[in-house]
Order: sequence, then C-alpha cells, then structure tokens
Amino acid sequence: MKIARVITILVTVILVFSAWTPAPVSARQAENPLAIAPGSPSLTVDGVATSVVPLTVKNRTGGILFLTLEGPKTYYFTIPDVKAKFLIVPGRYKISAISTGCSGTFKHDKNFRNGGNLVYYCDSQ
Repeated sequence: MKIARVITILVTVILVFSAWTPAPVSARQAENPLAIAPGSPSLTVDGVATSVVPLTVKNRTGGILFLTLEGPKTYYFTIPDVKAKFLIVPGRYKISAISTGCSGTFKHDKNFRNGGNLVYYCDSQ
C-alpha cells in the first residue's frame, strides 16, 4: 500500500514538472503554415497548386543566422552554422539577415525565379 502511494506521488510530480518545460521552436512562417515535402515541384494550398523553387543558404558567420524573406510569401528561418536547403515560392524577395556571430544587419533584394543560393559570412572572416 505504501509503495503504491509513493509511485502515485512520483508519477504526479513528474507530470507536473514535464508540463512546465518550454516547447522548442526553431523556425516559423508568417502566413498559413505549409508542409512542403523535399523535392516536390509544387505545393497545394486550398486546392490551388503553387510552384516552388529550391533555396540553399550557407551560414559561414560562426553564429546562428536569422533570415527573413518578404515577397510573394514571408518566411522566417533560423539557421545554425551549416548549409540549409528550403523550398520557397518563386519571386522577388526583400532579404534581411542577422547573425549572432557578427554585428549589423545585411539587407538586399533578390529574384528567385528558378531557385538560388545565399552565402553569409562576417566581414572579419
């Protein structure tokens, strides 16, 4: 009887503490969340097929890169110090990049008609 009571209290304490832990978040999309399968040529949203193109981002800043693309869709990416691949809707985007590895914000425009590559590094490198 005493063992059952201890087990019940222990399970309750574990459940309470597990509910207080924060949920991990690494990236988000500004508009309706969309699931894109790698290698798929199109994306279906509300019954309408939308073409997508590949985007490769190389983060050589030595820190975490926060990338915002604003254009036909708005995307927010958090990229560690690696090469990352994404699928985006083609078009002209205003790009803003900030890294924890260096100071300042890098802003520019780019047209991703058939996809593209972005490489970021700090001026001191």
